[in-house]
Amino acid sequence: MRIEGLHKTHLEILGFVYKIERTVSQIAKHVHKSISWTSECVNHLIGMDLLEKRKEGLEVFVGPAKNELSQSLAILMFEAPMIDLSKVLGKAGLTILPVLVDPGITANEITQRTGLSMPTVRNSIRKWRGMGIVVRERETKRYTIHPSQKELRSFISRYSQWFNRRMLGNVLPEALIIWQWRDEYLFSIEHRIDLSDFLSAGPTRLEELGYDILHLREYYHHNPEYDEVSQEEALVQSLMTDPNNPRMLRFIREGIDNRGADLQAILEFGEKYGLGMALDGVVSERD
Repeated sequence: MRIEGLHKTHLEILGFVYKIERTVSQIAKHVHKSISWTSECVNHLIGMDLLEKRKEGLEVFVGPAKNELSQSLAILMFEAPMIDLSKVLGKAGLTILPVLVDPGITANEITQRTGLSMPTVRNSIRKWRGMGIVVRERETKRYTIHPSQKELRSFISRYSQWFNRRMLGNVLPEALIIWQWRDEYLFSIEHRIDLSDFLSAGPTRLEELGYDILHLREYYHHNPEYDEVSQEEALVQSLMTDPNNPRMLRFIREGIDNRGADLQAILEFGEKYGLGMALDGVVSERD
């Protein structure tokens, strides 16, 4: 799935229709573009779930889509008018900004994760730092969206979730995302799959590693930087899929005691998946 981005005309259209529905001819007149070009832009925004069409008699009206992604962009546009979004939400922006979500990322890691060239990454970061929307942490050299940019952070988070669902849905429409962060996500599906973009995860991965684990669905992970899901991460993912099942904690203990799983790595993955408290019992047993 390609990332097309939001350019100046797209943003002008969005601003024009957010308060009141308009026809394509009204929009074309407002943005000083041809009907055909305007229709193409409108269809692009509909494809991104930012606008929707409604037919009334012979007229077709265009208005904002009724979803969280569209609402968060509207808030960004109206609450942060000082930001030139045409310089932020283009193709490079919608590729890079999602990986700048906390705890941030270095320039080299951005190129590895997105596939963009270093000049493209550095030019974009330099521009955004000058606009005050990106900041660099001095010690770690990680870039992140500036903490003050709450509306931008919210939209980028919504966009990441939308993009992940759309990308997965295009390939596996029956799959269910159960966890996601930035451009990374974990999902379940009723049957086994063999696709290079998706790695065995959770109970599916533990079964591959020789654990006697019962699971009714299969689990897979998407991460641009992974070649495989580690034993430690698979253990934590399995706990996340069924956090109230004491058997999952027994698998973690088995991994540490008999299969060489690293406790510290498990705790780090526990933080990643928001399961720090659930792992407290495993830690206390070894104090």
